[in-house]
Amino acid sequence: MTRTPPLAWLYQLDRSQQAALLAKPHGYLPASVVDRIAGHTTLTRRDETPQQPRWQLRTADANLLEDERLRLDAWWRALPRAAREELVATRHTAVPERYRESVLDLVPGGISTGTDTKSPFTASGIAAAYLEMVHRAQNDV
Repeated sequence: MTRTPPLAWLYQLDRSQQAALLAKPHGYLPASVVDRIAGHTTLTRRDETPQQPRWQLRTADANLLEDERLRLDAWWRALPRAAREELVATRHTAVPERYRESVLDLVPGGISTGTDTKSPFTASGIAAAYLEMVHRAQNDV
């Protein structure tokens, strides 16, 4: 039986939406996000007064995403400043060869034995969302 990866729903969103959700997994969601991942959202109300409906990620999904961000934060803090700057600068192009293994290690479960780290690739999945989140935070996008 094939199991769906826990964050597969996140990749239904575009990179900027992924980054915004990764930055604030417990925040309110815009309608454009709710429409794309409706099965992972819940309607919330803060009190009894009538208000516009507000949507958030389901608690389990928000907690899982927050855990991933914390894991990535630890990875990020361990990198030298020059590495962080270069990874953000190349977030839409090939990952510099000297950082490929580190970026591939971010894949849940780590990289497979025999993975070719000499071949160019762009960051994808949670790594790409994280790099975009860092870029947005640095530039207040």
